[in-house]
Amino acid sequence: DKMDAFTPQGRTAEQNNAFNFLRKLLNWRKSDKAVQFGKLTHYIVENGVYVYFRSYEGEKVMVLLNNNEKPVTVDLNRFTEDLQGFTKGKDVLSGKSVARLKSLILPAKSPRIIELEK
Repeated sequence: DKMDAFTPQGRTAEQNNAFNFLRKLLNWRKSDKAVQFGKLTHYIVENGVYVYFRSYEGEKVMVLLNNNEKPVTVDLNRFTEDLQGFTKGKDVLSGKSVARLKSLILPAKSPRIIELEK
């Protein structure tokens, strides 16, 4: 086989993007106790968006999966019980802060993973 997917040079740009995405996600998962050991609370899919929470010893993660072909704004009021006590968060994939937990924009066909903060 002429392709060597074990090195960045042996992968296409798209393959490198997928590799880097998975590496970041899996490395984060190894260190996050809420994801590893936490209690799962999930919600019925609404408007093509599936949301669930993992919580463990005061840590909580919110995962949102948009199955729509277009971006969607999700009103977080539906999740008040799980968001209680948390005022902000950090997007695990982008590293950006989420200043207010009122609504979130989800890109088309994409996940958002938010580490909730008090």
